[in-house]
Amino acid sequence: MPILEPTSARHTVEDRGDVLVITVPSRKQWFSTAFLSFWLVGWALGEIVVGSILLKGLLDLLFGKPDLPGASGVAISGIGLFLLAWFAVWTMGGVLAISTFFWQIVGREVIEVRYDSISVRRQMFGLGLARRQYLAESIRELRVSLPPYSRNRQRLTIPWSVDGGWIAFDYGAKTVRFAGEVDEAEAKQIVAEVQRHYPQYRGGEV
Repeated sequence: MPILEPTSARHTVEDRGDVLVITVPSRKQWFSTAFLSFWLVGWALGEIVVGSILLKGLLDLLFGKPDLPGASGVAISGIGLFLLAWFAVWTMGGVLAISTFFWQIVGREVIEVRYDSISVRRQMFGLGLARRQYLAESIRELRVSLPPYSRNRQRLTIPWSVDGGWIAFDYGAKTVRFAGEVDEAEAKQIVAEVQRHYPQYRGGEV
């Protein structure tokens, strides 16, 4: 029976003196990335075709092309409104797919721990997508906690959201979660590293 080697941690830790920077790369899901790349080709084709139709209709409207009378005009107007609504939804879906595609390739979650605060942000190509900062005086029970979603189901990561993950703490009447790109064991390593540098963040595990 082959012996499995222990899995290496994916995160990196940088101690800058006044701040502990923990960087977690996005989890690579190559099947999903390959599927998105093919889907985006079809998405781009739909954008071009429907966008061209809408642009032609707008130009006809601006340059005073005569309207069709009666039922034909109403039908064409209805089709135009439908295409416009479809195009808007299709475009938003493409934006989400593109951001998810690049997140899986170059995305990273950056956790900055200071004596007086913890901040969490997601970034791609060095640009921040979302950032939240929490004051240490209101942070209670930094811990590893089972996420509310099932571990047996793949969770869609929204690049501009920092919600969800194995690491949690209580902040007032809300539970804050982050480190959504690691497993439970690695989350324990991160919490231990934070509490070693900043004992005020010590808490229990559930």
